[in-house]
Amino acid sequence: MSRETYHKGSKIEKVSAINKKIILIVGEEKYKEIEVNNKAFKAYLSDQLERYPELFPKAICKDNWSLNGYVSKSKKQNYRLRRIKLSDGSVWQVHVSFLVPYMRCKTDEASRYLFLMNWCPAWALAEVFGKNAMFYYRLQSHFGTYSMVGTTVKDSSKLPSHLSADEKHAKISGQKVYLGVTCGEECFLGASISPTSSERDLTAAYGNFKEEALLLDKDYAPDTVNTDGWLATMNAWKSIFSQIIVIQCFLHAVLKIKNVATKATETLFREILDKAWNAYKAENKRSFSQRIRRLYEYAQELKPSKLKTALCKLCSKRNWFTPAYNYHNAHRTSNRIDRLINRTDRKLHISKWWHGTIASAEIGIRAFCLIQNFSPYCPSVQKKYNGKQSAFERLNGYKYAENWLENLIIATSTQQKYRFQQKTLE
Repeated sequence: MSRETYHKGSKIEKVSAINKKIILIVGEEKYKEIEVNNKAFKAYLSDQLERYPELFPKAICKDNWSLNGYVSKSKKQNYRLRRIKLSDGSVWQVHVSFLVPYMRCKTDEASRYLFLMNWCPAWALAEVFGKNAMFYYRLQSHFGTYSMVGTTVKDSSKLPSHLSADEKHAKISGQKVYLGVTCGEECFLGASISPTSSERDLTAAYGNFKEEALLLDKDYAPDTVNTDGWLATMNAWKSIFSQIIVIQCFLHAVLKIKNVATKATETLFREILDKAWNAYKAENKRSFSQRIRRLYEYAQELKPSKLKTALCKLCSKRNWFTPAYNYHNAHRTSNRIDRLINRTDRKLHISKWWHGTIASAEIGIRAFCLIQNFSPYCPSVQKKYNGKQSAFERLNGYKYAENWLENLIIATSTQQKYRFQQKTLE
């Protein structure tokens, strides 16, 4: 039996899955006290419901649920999880935050593994810590099945009005694909594989973000999205959100000038660069337009060259740059998303891209991006953000637990889950 891999003519089939799992914020010692004490367990769960209603099903309230027995005892961790039953007949499992899903290990232990997986491949962790590579792979990839938006954004009012979107080239089993990434408020909010760079496939890839965002707020409609200028990407976003304003990245336009510069034209390039960034620094739309016009007049006086052509092209995009002045927090460059995508570059490089199906690649990149939203900043960045430890905490203004992975596990409580499968195009 041969191993299934990706091939051209494959697509992702995405199916919603029921997630009837509530995550109880509890330490190991406390859970030992309440595990078999019905009265204590109900009191503790009621307190959690009052303090963190977003972690519970919408149908639950103070008096419409009751205890409903246990799940089979875990042979790995020697704990039993409890169940509750709502008045509508639905049964929910109550998981605990100090254990990872499927009780593979304890959260404190797993947090060290998954933090190192930002830089290390699974086989390297197996070499150092034991077990096997698939243990670490499954530990990480499990999180790729949850809604990225719902897990990261706990209040619909925190959904960003201004987005950044970009796609990067990638490979699955040697075949070229594209990774479409959506970011907002310095968090990954969408990551999906597109088989081609066509408008149709990019619309489907970026559309996953909309699907998840509408589950949180059915009226959600962002104001702007910043892109690098790829026409298929811009058309895709106009198809997804008809009212959205597409803003082209000024930095990408400048980089295209840099790409045609040579040592012989270095002096001219530096002069062009200064004038271009001077235009970018204009305080209002009128001033920006004036400076771009002056920049175009300057370009017309240059001798024919690739630098002149690239500069004229930048000036011709003025109408794609100016809408940013109508919105206070709109992104004028792609710096924010570029910083996040750089992390995926490093991860894919150490993993030597993907080697299985398009579905396994989708789960893997979603898991990696979601983990980044909860992974701790380095100490200097935490100091810069007044002690905020992660992008999740910065966005929501709070955290559920000190351990970053426990924070992520708690945030997945009752969140929408998905199944992914590789299908052959007809």
